[in-house]
Amino acid sequence: MREHSYMTGELLSAFSELGEIINWAANHHEKLDGSGYPLHLNADYLHLPDRIIAIADIFTALTENRPYRQAMGYQQALRLIENDVINGALDANVFAVLCQHADTLHRDIIGKKRDRSPP
Repeated sequence: MREHSYMTGELLSAFSELGEIINWAANHHEKLDGSGYPLHLNADYLHLPDRIIAIADIFTALTENRPYRQAMGYQQALRLIENDVINGALDANVFAVLCQHADTLHRDIIGKKRDRSPP
């Protein structure tokens, strides 16, 4: 499971025209404090797009149904993400923007997607 972000980078590297997008996709499980994976990069190596995708990935993972659990509400997801922000793993500025728009994201995107997905 933890190899998928590394493999994403490897696969996308075949398309050099993607440039930095390759790194953004490969780094989506990295954390500012170096506790992420696969390369344990820290804040010095994680740029704004990396930080945005990391939080977006966590938010969507928590608020979507998974085979092993039901989706959680977006407020609960925000509380969990906030813990990682407080602990220095995720970007506080990106999180603040997510919080400003979480209600709209939930209502207009996540909620509609959930309504269309099979039980």
